[in-house]
Parts: sequence; C-alpha cells; structure tokens
Amino acid sequence: MAERDDLLTRYDVIYGTYDITITTFETIASEHDYFKSIKWLTLTVDEAHRLKSHTSRTHELMMEIKCPFQLLLTGSHRCFVDYGC
Repeated sequence: MAERDDLLTRYDVIYGTYDITITTFETIASEHDYFKSIKWLTLTVDEAHRLKSHTSRTHELMMEIKCPFQLLLTGSHRCFVDYGC
C-alpha cells in the first residue's frame, strides 16, 4: 500500500513522464479519483467483458474516466455491441 501511495504522488507519474500505465479494475476502483484526474489519450481495457453490465460498479467507474479513444479487449467469443465507453 505504501508503494502505491508513493507512486500516486510522484511528479513524473502525475504529469505524464510515462507513456503507459498498467493496472487492474480493483486498483481503478480503490484509486478512482486519481485515475479520473488524468487526461488520458487512450484507455485500453483487458477483460472488457466485465463491463457488459451497464449497472455494475466496474462499468460505472470506467465510464467516469474520460478519454477520446477506448480499446476493449476480451477473450470472450460473444460480441458486445455497445459497452457505452
């Protein structure tokens, strides 16, 4: 927990020195205000089938993260027409 807290307060992380951030749905949920505060250019979501239910907490949190381009990845064989992302 201390390592994550340290990382989320570092200048080079907050102001975009890094090109990519890899995280989990659980981290986005627990640090949601941080992820919402960043102006993302692209959001790539693995395990996107977790967003299928528009009423799920995961879907609601991800919808609050604004960016101009979203790429949804899933291993599911079903095609989801609209996640609303």
